[in-house]
Amino acid sequence: MRYKSLQTRKPLSIEIKKTITYLLITLTTIIIGLSAYFILAIGSTSQKGYELKQLQLENNQLRLEGEELESELTKTLSYPKVEQTAEAKKMVEPENKVYIDSTKKKR
Repeated sequence: MRYKSLQTRKPLSIEIKKTITYLLITLTTIIIGLSAYFILAIGSTSQKGYELKQLQLENNQLRLEGEELESELTKTLSYPKVEQTAEAKKMVEPENKVYIDSTKKKR
């Protein structure tokens, strides 16, 4: 008994049609996959850009608040304000005032 080791050959036109069909399916799958990736990448970039802008606005606002607080602190610690505090009013003025001249050089 002889075994058939060769399959029957199909006509070339059928093989070509099959190959073209597989090629179109493969290309369509690749195009859809790349399109989905592109859309997701653009969406992610847009979201990160929005978040960055929000953080920049928050940073600017916090800087302004910091400057206002620093200005308020400077006003609070100014000499006329310190003189008006209760602790400063309790202080006694010295009898002899001694001033130090910092421009003289020590020998």
